[in-house]
Amino acid sequence: MKEINRRKFLKIGTLGATAISFGASFGGVIPIVGMRGRNVSMFTSKFRKGIPTICNLCPNRCGVIGFLRYEDLAAIQGNPHHINNQGKICARGIAGVNQVYDPDRLLHPLKRVGARGEGKWKKISWEQALTEISNRLQTINNENRNHEFVFHTDTQNYRGLARRFLNNFENATILNSSALNDLNKTTAQKSIWGEEREIIDAENCRYFLNFGSNPFESHSYFVSFNQRLAEARINNYAKLITMDPLLSNTAGKSDEWIPIKPGTDGIVALAMANVIVQKGLYDAEFISRWTNIPISQLKSHLSQYTIEKAAKISAIDAATIERIAIEFAANRPAVAFSGSGVAQHVNGFETERSIMLLNALVGNIDKKGGVCLARTYQLNDFSPIEINENEPSTVQFFERIKKEKQKVDLYFAYKNNPVYEYPDCNFTQQVMKDESLMPFTVVMDTVKSETAALADLILPAATFVESWDLDSTPSFEMVPFVSLAQPVIKPHGQALSLNDVFLKLSRRMGESISNSMNYESVEDFIKQSVAQIPGLSDEKQFNKLKKQGIWYDKNANPEYELYKKQRFATRSRKFEIAGSNGLPKYEPITEHINVSKNELFLISYSTNVMRQDLTNLKWLAEINHTNKALINAKTARRLRIAEGDYVMLESEIGKIVIKAHITQGIYPGAIAISKGLGHWEYGRIAQSKKFKSEDPDTEFIWWEKDGNGTNPNFVIPVSIDPSGKGQAWKDVKVKVNKVS
Repeated sequence: MKEINRRKFLKIGTLGATAISFGASFGGVIPIVGMRGRNVSMFTSKFRKGIPTICNLCPNRCGVIGFLRYEDLAAIQGNPHHINNQGKICARGIAGVNQVYDPDRLLHPLKRVGARGEGKWKKISWEQALTEISNRLQTINNENRNHEFVFHTDTQNYRGLARRFLNNFENATILNSSALNDLNKTTAQKSIWGEEREIIDAENCRYFLNFGSNPFESHSYFVSFNQRLAEARINNYAKLITMDPLLSNTAGKSDEWIPIKPGTDGIVALAMANVIVQKGLYDAEFISRWTNIPISQLKSHLSQYTIEKAAKISAIDAATIERIAIEFAANRPAVAFSGSGVAQHVNGFETERSIMLLNALVGNIDKKGGVCLARTYQLNDFSPIEINENEPSTVQFFERIKKEKQKVDLYFAYKNNPVYEYPDCNFTQQVMKDESLMPFTVVMDTVKSETAALADLILPAATFVESWDLDSTPSFEMVPFVSLAQPVIKPHGQALSLNDVFLKLSRRMGESISNSMNYESVEDFIKQSVAQIPGLSDEKQFNKLKKQGIWYDKNANPEYELYKKQRFATRSRKFEIAGSNGLPKYEPITEHINVSKNELFLISYSTNVMRQDLTNLKWLAEINHTNKALINAKTARRLRIAEGDYVMLESEIGKIVIKAHITQGIYPGAIAISKGLGHWEYGRIAQSKKFKSEDPDTEFIWWEKDGNGTNPNFVIPVSIDPSGKGQAWKDVKVKVNKVS
């Protein structure tokens, strides 16, 4: 047997824990290690046909291969040709098979026949559904009331023919649900260096300073980032420091976990910046040449943020803050990074700017092993959605409707579920039920969600293995690429992709709209879009893209410090430490000042397999189907709460009851509940209900007795960061009491 040294063994073990692709063992398929994306049926011992596509179950957009058993989808594995995820995918992607064959999947258009919320529906044809929608849209357009057409989706779905169709409705209300979690972060990033999100060249990094992110469990670039982070820990002996109120999987795998008081990351980052500047550990050339502020002014501003002041506010020892600041500056290339969590406070915008300041101080901007600009291909109809900073926040949409500050004629939600996902669920539900406020609602999804249950029309959506799409997600290899989503199987029932729906709608409307969508099919549109890239301009190259699932210039080498050629996409064309809000600053959170004995700060967090739109996937639900409230052991003793006790959490807007789990892995002043559970619609698996169906597994929902968990959004009010305009999910103060 060939020997494996300890270093290689650890590398295999670490990568296996963070980004896996063993899912082909499900569905009668055996993965063959080293066979470059091939697999074998355990029943016939023959290689299965595999078709590459893109997973869209999270923003990372991993390249995957769907393997067929005759005409059915047998399994999903990672595409080894894809340079971002490099053949690895997470459990969510593997469970995409469940989404296709969900017994509760929507397969036909449905029209409401009873009162809203009564649950009475009738099947209708696509012809009738599209006619009703197109007639309403045509009237809105003819009467110049486009702002009364509301389209609601997230960033990755606002693309292709959908984007082109919506461009015909100037001033239509576009709600970007991605802003629910990330707006403070993306707005801050955009203001400081013109990018909406940092891309970390992790495999070349030597020191990671992590403020509240959990890449080993949940991250916007989940698999692409975490596998490179894991490799850097082994290959570069990179150190990982995590500051987080919660002992996440990432915190548990770090060299140090530092439980920080929620909402105080900003002052810690600024105190560290002060140490770096006062000790002369900064990159003088980058600050003087590429930022918009002299070091003398920055030094004066930072002097107020002493390590002693930061220690008193954050509950982190002053010596620890100083030591980490010095380590960070000395061990370059080093990166300071965050996820969505630290930005989900009312001071989140300034916190994000403060963390990015640390990267600028050590000059590690767009350098090897640093925080880098996005390498992508700009494909006109597939470019990212632009967020208008002057418009009211997406999360405040239903408040504006209720206060009659905005009128709605047609509301169209695609794979969005605001009744469940938004803060203050009860309020959102009330608005959606009110026909005087929301006269005509269309929801398109794979399953009947809580929002779909209050719609007038429900449209069956195709899954990612049944659809066409094009993608150029930022490259972690620093070489831009284009990846292709193509149907692996035919859509089940009468399901359609969003692009197909908008193409069909355009043909029922006026010439100006139909002419802008003059394509024979979605595939024809994709082919013409790809042709914008010189290397993909002919039929032969497009067929190669279909076969590989990805295209990039194999002769291209990673190029760093792009800003020296193209400069930064800011007003000054520099890295703007001094922005329209002045210099980065710490803003205390008012809600955190006066706290009574039984009040704690609620942290809602994501787990490694669950999202609110994946709860009906049986493989994921079996792993994670219920949740508990995590309470620090010291706090639990003070409140006389024991393991398994039921506790009531009460905020200014509502109450929830949930079991307690006692742990040392949380900051004493906080209480934490995972997101994505507690559905009252979304299918029977999401509700942990045992039932008979064509899938025999549904009779073996062994976790029925555990319940389906609790949705914390019932006690989280709408609260907006005034600078970033994003929702402050993690500032809600709740009274916690034991109940019988």
